[in-house]
Amino acid sequence: MSDDWVSQHASLLETTDRPIILHANTSVNEFFSQLLGHGLRWDVLGIFFSAASRAALDTTSFPPLYTDEAQRWDLIKSLTYIGDCCLETCLAADRLDDLQLVLQYENCIVHSQVDGDQSYHSWRRVGDLSSSLFALGYHEKLDTNIPPFVAELRKAIFARIYAADKSLAIFLGRPPRIIKTYCKFQLPTNTPNLWDDDGSRPHSTTSNHDAHHEPAEPINYTADTRCAALFASLKEEILELYRNRSHEHHSEKAK
Repeated sequence: MSDDWVSQHASLLETTDRPIILHANTSVNEFFSQLLGHGLRWDVLGIFFSAASRAALDTTSFPPLYTDEAQRWDLIKSLTYIGDCCLETCLAADRLDDLQLVLQYENCIVHSQVDGDQSYHSWRRVGDLSSSLFALGYHEKLDTNIPPFVAELRKAIFARIYAADKSLAIFLGRPPRIIKTYCKFQLPTNTPNLWDDDGSRPHSTTSNHDAHHEPAEPINYTADTRCAALFASLKEEILELYRNRSHEHHSEKAK
């Protein structure tokens, strides 16, 4: 093992252990400057390898890297393993933050596609996601002393994990872990170019769950996230009706 590699590893550990400094006026550039370049962290690398895994899962042919299914799956498994190592390093550092939660989610999705939803690996990872979400307090009202783009990121993280929890619980016939009765149900707003500005856009004070949205809302990843969480909310209500042993007032609740 070369001294240079050891030095790089130590540097990554140092930056991973460093808290991300956020305040209401933090710009997008200031945020990324803490994560890239000299601030590169293990969680950022893990997100990259998870993204590469998902790209290979979605791309059946890419001659520069693989020419058949066996080569493609060898690459996917290698990328997944490296992503797992990055995540385990972050968990060992015991510095839970936004990026680690994003990495945990992306890693969970990769394993659901590689191992299958029936695998215990997928079930355990959704449990880890729920625990991290609660530990960070993202099921509660968000801190107002953070930039809007980070607030929207946290809402999106909550929505994605909440939806994944319901989907897997229903598929496996097991109880969901995240119950909205104990959560501040917040959905991300579909704000165009939020990550392209200086981070100074004010927080929305309107409840995302009850607000009327413009009909011209773009169809994109955020819209998909919002819909997934809303559908998951309906699934949870249906599960509550199904599990209730008393049939009184079921018709009223269903309405």
